[in-house]
Amino acid sequence: MPEVSRKRKTQLKKLLSRDWLTIAVDNYLADVKDSGQPGPRLIHASWLSGEPVEIYKRLLGLDEHKPPSPGLRRKFDDGLDMQRRWLNYFRRMGILVDPRNPEDDDVGVEFVDQEYGIVGHMDCTIRTPQSEIVPVELKAMNSELYKVHKFAPKRGHTHQLQMYIHAMRLIYEVEPTWGYLLMESKDTQDFTPRRLNRKQEIIDAALEKCCIVWDWVKSGKDALASISLCLG
Repeated sequence: MPEVSRKRKTQLKKLLSRDWLTIAVDNYLADVKDSGQPGPRLIHASWLSGEPVEIYKRLLGLDEHKPPSPGLRRKFDDGLDMQRRWLNYFRRMGILVDPRNPEDDDVGVEFVDQEYGIVGHMDCTIRTPQSEIVPVELKAMNSELYKVHKFAPKRGHTHQLQMYIHAMRLIYEVEPTWGYLLMESKDTQDFTPRRLNRKQEIIDAALEKCCIVWDWVKSGKDALASISLCLG
């Protein structure tokens, strides 16, 4: 009986895949090109929870990175829709701090740290009742992940927020001692804003990774030997 059920599911999947609209949408999304980083390639803040070897490979395009599938692109777009919604909430509440032109259709606040060769894109910044300006990192996830991470945020998400706390000095010339990691369930729209304090040890470790990676880049082909040693 289970075999019949699996066979039926396969038939239904093939039937749906033949629908012209499904094919047209997937073909469109498959052809969408990433805009990429403007100018010289830099280390993205979201990579810095990884090891120097991983960061180096991503920087030089050696990580066998594949273009996002149509399904993954739809998830990215869901995240952008969530971001725009929260920015509108904060703007209407009068707490959004946005250094860009209000007419700009883009979302988020981009920064470049020339000293360490880091680029990033904060989701938004807000002003608290105590007149502090703090970054807010927005993360959407399914309800099962939300139940877990609202109590124990993912390591990569917390490290990313730490780098945005560090980068606030580049945009606003302020050094906040904390920021918000706001997590939302995509299924129920329940949300949890987690206030995370600045962890200088995480920031320092990330900046050290940048120094290691740029040393490898400067050493050119000799960096491959260094990577082999790191991998053991």
